[in-house]
Amino acid sequence: MLKCSNCTNEPIRQCNSCNGIPFCNECCIGHISYHEKNKSECSFGALKIILAEEKIKLLRRKIQESIKAILKQKKLIGKEALNLLNHIRDLVSRSQKELDNLLIEYLKISKIKIFETEELKKAEDIMKQNLIFAYPSFSSIQGKLTINKNCIFPDDDIPYNLSLNSKYYKIINTKPSEKESLISVSNLFIEGHTDWVTCLAITSDNKLVVSGSTDKTVRIWDFYDKKQKAILQGHTSSVWGVCITNNNLHIISGSWDKTIRIWNLLERYQETILEGHTKPINSLVLSQDNRFLVSGSGIEGDNSDNTIKLWCLYNKKPIVTFEGHTAYIKTVAISKDSRLLASGSKDKTIIIWKIIEKKKEITFEGHTEIINTLAFTNDNKFIVSGSKDKTIRIWNIIKKKQEALLNGHNSYILSIAISWDNKYIISGSRDKNITLWNLHDKKNAGIIDCQNNGVNCVIITNDNKYIISGSGSDTGSFDNSLRIWNFIEKKKEKDFECHGSGVKCVVYSWDKRFAVSGSWDKTVRVWDILGRKQDCVFFGHTSAVNCVAICKENRVVVSGSDDKSVRIWDLMGKCVVAVLQGHTWIVNYVVITDDNQLVVSFSYQEIIIWSLKENNAKIRSPLLSACAFSKDGKTVVSYSKNREALQIWNFKEKHQEGQIEGQISCISNCTITSSNYFISSGSDNNEIKVYDLQQKTLLTTYDNHTSGINSLLTTIDSNIIISSSNDNTIRLWNLSEKKQQSILEFHQDGVNIIILSHDNRHLISGSSDTYIIIWDFINYKLETKLKGHSSSVSCLAITNDDHFLVSGSDDYSLRIWDLYEKKQDTILIGHIDGITCVVISNDNKNIISGSWDQTIRVWSMNERIIVYVFEGYKDAISKIVLTINDKFIVSKTYDNEFRIWDLETKKLQVKICKSDYIEIDSFMSEDPNIVYITSDIGISKLDLSKKTLKMKMFFDPQIRRIYNEYPHLRSLLAHEITEEE
Repeated sequence: MLKCSNCTNEPIRQCNSCNGIPFCNECCIGHISYHEKNKSECSFGALKIILAEEKIKLLRRKIQESIKAILKQKKLIGKEALNLLNHIRDLVSRSQKELDNLLIEYLKISKIKIFETEELKKAEDIMKQNLIFAYPSFSSIQGKLTINKNCIFPDDDIPYNLSLNSKYYKIINTKPSEKESLISVSNLFIEGHTDWVTCLAITSDNKLVVSGSTDKTVRIWDFYDKKQKAILQGHTSSVWGVCITNNNLHIISGSWDKTIRIWNLLERYQETILEGHTKPINSLVLSQDNRFLVSGSGIEGDNSDNTIKLWCLYNKKPIVTFEGHTAYIKTVAISKDSRLLASGSKDKTIIIWKIIEKKKEITFEGHTEIINTLAFTNDNKFIVSGSKDKTIRIWNIIKKKQEALLNGHNSYILSIAISWDNKYIISGSRDKNITLWNLHDKKNAGIIDCQNNGVNCVIITNDNKYIISGSGSDTGSFDNSLRIWNFIEKKKEKDFECHGSGVKCVVYSWDKRFAVSGSWDKTVRVWDILGRKQDCVFFGHTSAVNCVAICKENRVVVSGSDDKSVRIWDLMGKCVVAVLQGHTWIVNYVVITDDNQLVVSFSYQEIIIWSLKENNAKIRSPLLSACAFSKDGKTVVSYSKNREALQIWNFKEKHQEGQIEGQISCISNCTITSSNYFISSGSDNNEIKVYDLQQKTLLTTYDNHTSGINSLLTTIDSNIIISSSNDNTIRLWNLSEKKQQSILEFHQDGVNIIILSHDNRHLISGSSDTYIIIWDFINYKLETKLKGHSSSVSCLAITNDDHFLVSGSDDYSLRIWDLYEKKQDTILIGHIDGITCVVISNDNKNIISGSWDQTIRVWSMNERIIVYVFEGYKDAISKIVLTINDKFIVSKTYDNEFRIWDLETKKLQVKICKSDYIEIDSFMSEDPNIVYITSDIGISKLDLSKKTLKMKMFFDPQIRRIYNEYPHLRSLLAHEITEEE
């Protein structure tokens, strides 16, 4: 952040008379005095910043990377949309068939004159029932297509590694079936709005409250029972207006999807859609006599529909469109006698329109920012407005002038309501307060502190006893709740029984009597399934609750949170028993042992085992990532996830030989050389580090790259390190002389992959610039450029005789290149998304490729055709390795799952059950039937001939003891295999 030249405040302008020195507002005054004292010219101007060349390069590179990510996402959306369309087509086909069968049956019965017994039963059923179908809503189809994954972290927990398969991207969401089963079986709506509440309405008898939200839903709440009764789905964008007819039979909602929808309040289904606006609907209001519906529309930067539409509610048709504002309409209101309509706009004006005459009556000006909310007084004499300028203004409609200006809020006014006795104005603001104003003397009559929750909307019950408010914001708040306030006592009443934001986890008690849930709203809630009610709410966590567990005796609940704590709650006493601190990262899983003695909690950096009786930590074991095996299989190197040390292990004797302490980069590429050096490059810096494993010291650091390192390898003699980077270069490092030996430059974009020919005479590189370059590795110069791909080159493989090169690209193709002729041989088409990895069998007969399309394809090298497709994956393929005898394909996906296929029989040999909490990888052994599976707690031995997976070495002996003593925890601590699904 820029700083003032005199203090640490943020500067707002620069002195052009002093070579552009920046100053904050306060220091500007002092600097003016300086010039006056020296009788010199003082010329202030806007800040103008010139970025350093390095930052300019970084900015341009980041923009290029972002553009690629955008284009990639567009392709993925297209692919997913195609799958979705197929699903909808199937759904529609089945539905139409069912309806046709029903139609045939009804027509058949209609022609019967003399009924048989079964026919009579059907006829009587038809006469008793009214066949009313729910509106055909595809509301179960939901998607978040443009979420930036980098934005899901706690403020203080910025991730080290932002790779595609990073655990940090994972948000643990509840399976829809868990929440839906509570609704269908017990009529328990445990989850409230999952995004901010924008609008509210209440029935004339005060029994039901209706809310609209940016989560695209309309929800119905029982005001007296404080329970959610129904979710109305159908809108495809944010809902910004709701109202209820006076007879309490219908709800009307307006949305950014440009539609108005009318819902049957009793049967809770959609009846009608009103269309006419061409831009988002921002506000909706219904006349008191139910004759007119008014909607306001528009969007920033587009003036094509800055209109107010007046609709006839009887025939569901528009009566007139009012135009006059120069910017979008934010709010509309209608007088109690249904004669006047008011609109507030981004253009800072309020316009009063005559409904019967269909013309503009008055324009009020005075606000200095957008008008967010309007309300008529019950005597129709005044209109009250609230604005982003933090003021409330009262306008006299008869005298056509401003009557009063009310100051007091410290942020935007978002909503206004007027009590039914016409005595009070109630205003809600982003300053987290509801303020009451005396309408007669125009003074503050009280403030309700909304407890750190911004107020988007307020309404008052028809008996003037209660205020209802809706919360939520676009600033990262996870409180999207409705709250009830006692108007007389100015205090909060009992909350509605549901989470105030999205539910992250649900577990059931063993006897299915209770369910326990955790949410983004920081609470743990216990639900009485038999009684169909909320049993209790546990407050205490200061961030989202990721996981919950309940003991078998239903006495204790345990929760883990983003606040890094584990909390134990007493179900009988309805209180917290203990707050267990010790995790250094967010807690993403908790489990209670079957004997109710221990709690096991997982975070990204450690496992902690707690005594449930003593409420303290018994075992704290850091999670390690095994990143390299020596070629002889004797040595393993791991690094702690808190990045404080490297560990050196004797794998044969199963013990730790040493440790190298110091800040460790999050390792993305690494290898152990034959001379017992460990070489690594970090994903969060541009460095290559070389460690001497014998001396257990850092030998040297190479930091000449100016951007992230994508690929790393060494020559056969281990004397030369080769690295490729997003800085468009390939660099060669002399290990014995500890210096950069050469730099290879030609690529115009990041170099994604490098490989060496088997004779060590050629280096081959693939780049985002779409080129493949063959380099003379003896003389360190460019030999040949291969052009053919139309998008980034992502992977390379070379035959054992160095005759053919295979490349994979984001253009969905594989290409075979003749290295003798230096030209393209064949294009292999089959994948429907970018290629992520490619290998060639040792006998040069098969090419095996993995892709973002979640398939592995086998190609015949001789015939240049596809041989087989391995499917069934749920995520993109991140890694493919062949066993030495070419019998098995070992594959890994970005969602942390392993599948091993028999290349001969084309059958699934084993599947490694993935865990959301323990990361895994694989390393091949010299035995073709053995694969070593590494995890955060140790190394397992996978015997493909026996289809067994057994722990070979634990990083921590204490975890080994727990693993052996508690068999039911083994699937959490380690991984299991299953045969073909």
